[in-house]
Amino acid sequence: METDELTKQKPECPPVMVLAQTWMRSVKERFGAGKHLTAKEFGQLKMLRRFLGEVTSQVIDRTLADWSHFALKARDEAGFGRRRAPGII
Repeated sequence: METDELTKQKPECPPVMVLAQTWMRSVKERFGAGKHLTAKEFGQLKMLRRFLGEVTSQVIDRTLADWSHFALKARDEAGFGRRRAPGII
């Protein structure tokens, strides 16, 4: 029986549950908001872990530490921060 590539765990990568606990703890400490992750959010962490590998925890920490800058940059790159010319109607 072959092991599914998506479920292989790299030894240097923390498990998804550890990443989820790190995320929830960091959000609560930095923003005072705490909530449990949804199944979709667990899946997103799993995908992030698959793509980033051993640096996943560092990326999460850096993103949350610089959240204001990160959120504004993402908004601007998506085109939501640009002002449109005023309209008559």
